[in-house]
Amino acid sequence: MALLWGGAAVNWLAWQGFSVLGIVLAHHIPTEWGLGFAGTLALMGLTGTLLVDRATWVAGAVAACAALAAYALPLKLNILVAIAAAVAIGLVMDHLAPASRMLAQRKEL
Repeated sequence: MALLWGGAAVNWLAWQGFSVLGIVLAHHIPTEWGLGFAGTLALMGLTGTLLVDRATWVAGAVAACAALAAYALPLKLNILVAIAAAVAIGLVMDHLAPASRMLAQRKEL
């Protein structure tokens, strides 16, 4: 039961702390940035929690570089290019992972 209350207390304190921080900082954010800025911040927060290993970090970095490189494309197609590049590098790294594990096991022997 203590574990439940401990987790709930930490969650509640974090929620309240960041809510107050958002209220305080909202005064300093220009209104012309609009809700798009808030959406971007929310997605960045979600993305940060998904970066758990080297493959996801590399896929994220490749997606960021591809999005910046293709920024001049019309209709925001740079986002599509970034997704395709991230998926491609993720698949390549996933395909190469068993081979690297096998090499590591051979070195241990």
